[in-house]
Amino acid sequence: MITGNIKSNLKEIIEEKLSHLDLYSYYMPWEFTLNKNCCNPFQEDKNPSFRIYYRDGGYFHKSFNSEHKGDVWQFLMDYFGKSFNEIIEKIAEDFGLKEKTGKKFDKIVNNLPKIEKKESKPPIIKATVYKEFKERHIEYLKQYYLTPEDMNFCSDTKVLPLKSFYMNGTKFPVRGDEVGFVYLVNNQYIKVYLPNRPKGEKFWSNIPFTHIHGLDNLKGCKKAVLTKSMKDAALIHKYILPCVAVIQAENISCISEENREIIKNSVENLYINMDVDPTGKKASYALCDLLQAKHVNVPDKYFPQSTDFADMAKNEGIDKVIEHFKTKKII
Repeated sequence: MITGNIKSNLKEIIEEKLSHLDLYSYYMPWEFTLNKNCCNPFQEDKNPSFRIYYRDGGYFHKSFNSEHKGDVWQFLMDYFGKSFNEIIEKIAEDFGLKEKTGKKFDKIVNNLPKIEKKESKPPIIKATVYKEFKERHIEYLKQYYLTPEDMNFCSDTKVLPLKSFYMNGTKFPVRGDEVGFVYLVNNQYIKVYLPNRPKGEKFWSNIPFTHIHGLDNLKGCKKAVLTKSMKDAALIHKYILPCVAVIQAENISCISEENREIIKNSVENLYINMDVDPTGKKASYALCDLLQAKHVNVPDKYFPQSTDFADMAKNEGIDKVIEHFKTKKII
C-alpha cells in the first residue's frame, strides 16, 4: 500500500510497483499469451499479427503488418499518442499512484490477468567469416567515409566480414557478391548484418537486449553520444569524438538499471542520437528523459533521404555532418 506524500520520481515509483508485464496486461486491449501472435491493437486484424515477447527477463512487442515495435513505453506512447512524460503521468493517474491510501492501486493490481511467463529463447547463431574484408565490404563502407578498421572501435565487439551463417541449425544463404557483417560480442554473442536487404531481413541477433557496445568508451567523458547503429557510431567516433556507444534498439528498455548508473557516473553531458523518423524521434526524446540527456539527430530537412548520420554523410558529405555537430557545440 502507498502512504504519505509522494515526492520522488514518478517513473521510479511506477517501476517499483509495476512490472512491464503489468503495464502490457492493463493497457493491451486484446487478450494475449507471451511469445504468441495476438490481434494487433494498432489496426484491424483478420489474422493475428502482433506479439508480446518475454526474453532475458524483459518484455517487448512487435507488429508484423505495421511499423510498431519496442518496449512497453514505446507501446504506450504509440497507442495513446503521448510523450514519455505524459505516459508516466497517465499511468500514475490510472493506477492511483498519487493517492495516499493506495486502495485504487491495490484493486487494479489484484484484478490484472494472470499471464504465464514462459521465456522465448534467443536463436542459436553460428557464422563463418572471411579472413580479410573483400573489396565489396571496403567499397560499401567507403561511401560512408569509413574503413573496416574504423568499425572496430569497441573493445567488446569485433566487426568481421560475413561469409555464411546458420540460425538454429538452418543455413541461411548469402550470395557470393553480397555485403554482410558479423558483430561478435565478447567472443560469445553474434549479430548478423546484411545492409542491402529489405527492412526486416537485415539483422539476426542473439545479443542480450540490454548490451551496450563500447560502454567503456564513455568512461571519464565530458561529452558523449549514445546511438543505435554501429555504422553511425563508427562515423561519430572517427570524425566527432571518441566517446560513443551503441544500444541494441530504439527504446528505453535497452538501458538496464546497472548501465544507467554506469552512464550517469561516466559522462558529464550525454547526447542521444536515434533515427530522424517518427519512431526514432519518440525513442530519442524518451531516452533523453530517462537519462537526463540532450538530443542530437539529423536535421529534419534531410529526411527522408537521410535518417541517420551515416546516410547524411553519404548524401550530403562528411563536412555537413561535422558542421552540424559544431553547431550543436558538441565539438
